[in-house]
Amino acid sequence: METGLAAPTAPTRHPTYYFPDCNVVFMVNNVLYRLSIGTQTGSSDENPIIVPNISTEEFDHFLDYQLRHLVSKSDEKALTSILKVTHFLQYDEPQTMAQTALEALPNFDLVTKLTLGFRTNIVPWVTTAFTKLALLASDRTLSWLEAEQLGFGPYRALMETRWEIVAHRRRLAYSFPEMVAHADDCKDNFDCEWGWRTEWKGKVVLYLIQPDTPVLGSQVLTLLETTDMRDVNGACRVKMVNTIRRSGILAYEDSLIEQALATLIPPS
Repeated sequence: METGLAAPTAPTRHPTYYFPDCNVVFMVNNVLYRLSIGTQTGSSDENPIIVPNISTEEFDHFLDYQLRHLVSKSDEKALTSILKVTHFLQYDEPQTMAQTALEALPNFDLVTKLTLGFRTNIVPWVTTAFTKLALLASDRTLSWLEAEQLGFGPYRALMETRWEIVAHRRRLAYSFPEMVAHADDCKDNFDCEWGWRTEWKGKVVLYLIQPDTPVLGSQVLTLLETTDMRDVNGACRVKMVNTIRRSGILAYEDSLIEQALATLIPPS
């Protein structure tokens, strides 16, 4: 009785990277590689080490580097392949090389960095890329392909964090903290309050709503702390910064990002 199912295809040997005298056999997408790498022994064509979620092209890129020292430090595709394979094989030296070279690429995309960070357990990549993407809500939309690349969990966490940050920043921008107490040496309370209001609306709001470079609320707090403000008494400014710090309103988005990352990064 015919079932309509095709019989499994027998694995084929790789034309370049199958060395009969070597003792470790890997199978990638039904292609056999016989090598002398790794600590595994005793495998055979009939019992190969299965390499999951890796294409033959990616495994070839890794072997081109590992065995023939062929890799361009500007080839993102090859470097990504090396990173994926060496993470699976737990090879520290080539993994570090690929990670360093990818970080040096001028156009290394944040979504790719985040996805690779999750896959290869590079926590600083996950933290940095997620934070920047969360702060770029108005300037960096995600395509359907990028959403699919991230996966449902990270994509949902990123979108929810973005929405919360945008809503919080709009509230801050249009209902700024009033200067309710002045220092003893403040000579003109009206000018001081007017200067504070002007500086907030003219500078702080731009950092919150339309920054040239995305910054965290805690970084805005540092700018308030270290930047002189026209017509604002220095001691009054320090009092306001301390009041804002105690309130936590500019650290709120930091906590949003930390909470999101805590759900995505497994405890070490």
